[in-house]
Amino acid sequence: MLANGTTPVTPKDVSGTVVIKRFLELDSATGVPNGTVITLSSTISVPGNNSSTVGIFGGWGRVVIHNGTRVYQIALPSGTVSDLGALGVPSRTSSESWAYWGVAETIGGANHLAYVRSSTTIARTKVSDGTVSTIATFANLNDMASFTVGPSLGRWYFQHEGTSQFRSGDETLGFADATMVVPTNPPTIPSEPAALTVITTEAASFSVAVNGAQPIAYQWQRGGVTSWARPV
Repeated sequence: MLANGTTPVTPKDVSGTVVIKRFLELDSATGVPNGTVITLSSTISVPGNNSSTVGIFGGWGRVVIHNGTRVYQIALPSGTVSDLGALGVPSRTSSESWAYWGVAETIGGANHLAYVRSSTTIARTKVSDGTVSTIATFANLNDMASFTVGPSLGRWYFQHEGTSQFRSGDETLGFADATMVVPTNPPTIPSEPAALTVITTEAASFSVAVNGAQPIAYQWQRGGVTSWARPV
């Protein structure tokens, strides 16, 4: 959940620019904040007032926010923010609930954003150059503006307001079967950093070896395994 402190923010109800400073973790059973606050390493500004230019994308160990002009990746659970570059607003199904929602993908080392492009198409855009490719076509998705995936369950989940090929009626929340393509060699650490003792003010050097499909990113932490808020 987006927040500028310990209080959730609802950009659709705010005039002007909204500054996102933190994420509030939600309880998977109740859907309410569970008390865990993730502070972002840098703030992200997004337009309010039902602009419908903001995209929010869930990915493996990350959330990606497109504020209409630039794309930002937030690593989880560290909260480290990376600027992935400029990107214009793609042609997409707009939402009356401020943003549109999709999936963050990494394909061949490149970042992609997957979203509902129209009432008949789900597409992906390559962040680096804006190239658009079709993921799947449908008879009628109606005004669907949000979807996500559950790889372990082989499903994709969606929400739309009107009648679609899946259901006749208002406000539908549902899922359908999906085929996922995931890396066959997830990252592993064959050689972890070794403990080192040095005199105060002297430099300490650490190294780590990682195997797996590229790209691989990592963040050094200090102060114990629970100190995600203290990146080095």
